[in-house]
Amino acid sequence: MIPEGANDLFFVGDGYQRIYGRNRAVMGKCGINIRGRSRKLYLNYRTTDEIRKYAVNLLEGRAIDDLDGELDENKRYKSLSHGPEPIIENVHNLEQTGETIQKILNLWNQEGTENSALGTCIMAHSRVNRDALQQKLSNEHQCLVLEAGTRDTSKPDVLRFSTMHRAKGLEFEQVVVVVSASFLDADNDSNHLNLLHVAMTRARRHAALLVVE
Repeated sequence: MIPEGANDLFFVGDGYQRIYGRNRAVMGKCGINIRGRSRKLYLNYRTTDEIRKYAVNLLEGRAIDDLDGELDENKRYKSLSHGPEPIIENVHNLEQTGETIQKILNLWNQEGTENSALGTCIMAHSRVNRDALQQKLSNEHQCLVLEAGTRDTSKPDVLRFSTMHRAKGLEFEQVVVVVSASFLDADNDSNHLNLLHVAMTRARRHAALLVVE
């Protein structure tokens, strides 16, 4: 074990945001003693309680670890802000997906937003689907595709497009996540639902999930 010291480093982690199956480090086995020295953050400062509840419910029944070999619990977690319930809709194809996204964006624009400098992001599971959505909406919007090395300095009215993996660590005022029905039906050992949890909680105010049947 690494002995305690005056200048110990601090780090944070979130088992709910583990989106890769391999190399899941257990702190104790790495020589880092966090038991009795750790603190949990139960307040969510980014997203609304309505979005947080939906995202957490996606992981119902799944074992979420506490980064040290034990299971975590979320009974005391809450968000400090409130807003509309997430929009959940089924769509049949890419054509309908583009039309539905535009209707949702129009609805949100009518409602008005706060902190709009964060902008709006459309997320998909793969680059292929991301790029297809960008092409579908490029006639109506100025668009920016967020690649691994992209620095986002665009204005709020520019519509961002990202894979769900790329969006990890980012935040936006509004988020539309597009996945296939098969993505949601993946076996329990996959990280798909964790990834969807991460994607939905990138939103500060508005979130929508479109499931392509």
